[in-house]
Order: sequence, then structure tokens, then C-alpha cells
Amino acid sequence: MQSMESPEQLEHEWTIDQLATETGVPSRTIREYQRLGLLPSPRREGRIGRYGAEHRTRLAIVGRLQDRGYSLAAIGDLMGSWEQGRGLGSVLGVDPGAGILDEIPTEISLAQLREIAPVFEDPGARDQALASGVIHGIDDESVAIRSIAAIKLIGLVTEEGIPAGDAIEMVGSLRSAAAEIASSVVNEFIDHIWPRRDEIDLVPVLSRARLLLAQASASLLVHELGTALNRQADLRGSEELRGTIDRVAVGQVRRLTSVDSDD
Repeated sequence: MQSMESPEQLEHEWTIDQLATETGVPSRTIREYQRLGLLPSPRREGRIGRYGAEHRTRLAIVGRLQDRGYSLAAIGDLMGSWEQGRGLGSVLGVDPGAGILDEIPTEISLAQLREIAPVFEDPGARDQALASGVIHGIDDESVAIRSIAAIKLIGLVTEEGIPAGDAIEMVGSLRSAAAEIASSVVNEFIDHIWPRRDEIDLVPVLSRARLLLAQASASLLVHELGTALNRQADLRGSEELRGTIDRVAVGQVRRLTSVDSDD
């Protein structure tokens, strides 16, 4: 029977061997990714599986995450987040510069820095950001930053009225707190896990722990943000503030119905 698919759709579909040639990922690896749930099933055309642009994009994402040290189990978790609508595309840098989790250190031009956060038109603001660790290096044409999200945060809050110095100090305090947390975690690792390095495979353990630490840190910070906002609503007796908190769903609690396996 003749296929009912449009020529345009078929033009952007491949058999598994064609997808392997297109992406450089062996067919057997593609099948394994399907088995692990990293790729959705192909569209079936009789006995032939047809793979589309989504499969090619996912293969590229898996490759990029593996290059950054993620295990397949951790990548599976991220794919699950994507499917649940948690904006994995931004997390993984599909939208360049929009990452919110485990961003890659980036070098941008001064013009790009000022576009993201106009407050950095002021050389004094750039010097303060450099001193606080928000910016890691700067010259006449470019700037090295650890987190584009941090720069965007400064741009957002200064645009809404927080003084530039306070905004930069606020983000700098996040970096300082992160350094303290990291030191504590590393000390526990060195004391209790590193001595067992001949007994366990540290690479998947560290990859998994890194992802969970990033997720836990973000989740706990947002929860504490909600707690602090609700405290202010109580102190001020402000139902308007409480209503605003409710509308953005900060600090809300959900009932857990199942626990995903780490396997």
C-alpha cells in the first residue's frame, strides 16, 4: 500500500541505517538508546522504522551530555524532565545561552554582556562583578563568565529596580555559598568514597551525584525562596504578597505518588 505521508515529511525521515549515517551514531547504539528510553520509538511504515528530526536532535543531545561526563542513567533523567515539560531544551543549551543547570563556562563579547544586562555599561559594575566572582576574566573585547543565567538575573532585577551594586552582591553571595557547599561535599567524598576507588566505578557515581547535587541545590533554594516570601507576607500581613506567591507557585508542596529508580 502506498504511504500516505507527505513528501515533505518523508524528506526529513530516515531508516535506522540512514540515521546512523546522518549522525555518525552506529545503528546498534541507536537501538540501545531506544531500549534505555533515551529515544522514542520510530514511526512504523510496515516493517520499516522511520526516524525524524526529533531522533536526530536527541542523539546530538545525548552525545553532548556524554562529552560533559553524564552517565546514560543521568541522561535518562534529563530526558524524562524534558518529556514532563521542564524545559530541558534550555537546560542543555538547545537555546544557546539559556541554560539553567550545569552551564558551560562561556566567553562573550562586552557588547553581548551589555545586551544581556545593560547595567554593565558601567565599568564600575564590571569591576565589582569581577571582584565578586560573577565575572572570571575581562579584557577590552570579551568577558569570561561561569553562568549566563547569573548575568541574566542581574539584568532582570536591576531593570526592575534593584540597585546594581546590590544585585551584583546578591549573585556574588550565591557563588560564595556554592563554594562552601562544594567544599563540604568534596570533603565527604575524599573522606568516605575516594578511599574505596578500587572497589567502585567512580565515573558513573560522580556523574550521577553531580546531576543530583545540581537539582537538589536548585530545588532547595527555590523552596527557601518561597519560605522567605511567605515569612515576609506574614510579617507584613499582606494578602496581596501571599496571592502573588501563590500565582507563581513558589514553595508549594506536592504529594509524591511514585519514586523513579536510579537504575
